[in-house]
Amino acid sequence: NDARLVTGVGISVAGFLDRDHSAMVENANLPALCGFPLRRALEERVGHDCRLEVDSNAAVLAEYRFGAGQGASRLLGVTVGTGLGGGVVIDGALLRYTGECAGDVGHIILDPDGRRCSCGARGCLEALVCSAALAERAGTRSAREVITSAQKGEPSAMAAIAHIGSYLGLGLAALSPLFAPDTIVV
Repeated sequence: NDARLVTGVGISVAGFLDRDHSAMVENANLPALCGFPLRRALEERVGHDCRLEVDSNAAVLAEYRFGAGQGASRLLGVTVGTGLGGGVVIDGALLRYTGECAGDVGHIILDPDGRRCSCGARGCLEALVCSAALAERAGTRSAREVITSAQKGEPSAMAAIAHIGSYLGLGLAALSPLFAPDTIVV
C-alpha cells in the first residue's frame, strides 16, 4: 500500500485517441469526453504519469501477452459490451492508423436495414451485437439477465444469444480479409 511503489498509471478509454495519447477525440457513446485533456487531468489528480490507451488495444495486447493470443503472428481481438471495439497485433506491435488503433471495426455495415447505431448508421456490427441489442432481442430483460438465463438453459435466452452470435461471426468473417489474422480473440 506504499504509494511510492506506483511509477505510473495506465488508463484504457473507449474511442479514438489523439496522436500523443492525451485526449479521446471521438466516441459516439461518450461525446462529453471528446477533446477533454484526460491524461493531464488524471496526472494532476493522481500525482503520477498516466498513459492513455484505446480500450480495445489494451485488451488485445493483454490477450497477446498473457492470454489466448499468445504466439499469434497476426491477432485480431474484439471487445463486446456497450459497443464493439477491436484491436490488431501484427508481429508483436499494435496496428495504429485511425484514432491510434485499427480503426472503428465495429462500424462495418452488416445489415443496411438493421438496428440504428449510436454513430447514426443502421446495421453496424456494433449495433447488432452490443448489450442493448441482446437485451432488445430478449424482450425487457437486461443483457446480464439474458446471459444468466442462457447459462441455465432457457431456450429464448439461448436463441437471443445465438442470434447475436451469428452477427458476431459474420462481422469477424468480414474483418478477416482486412487483417488476415491467424488468431481471433473475443
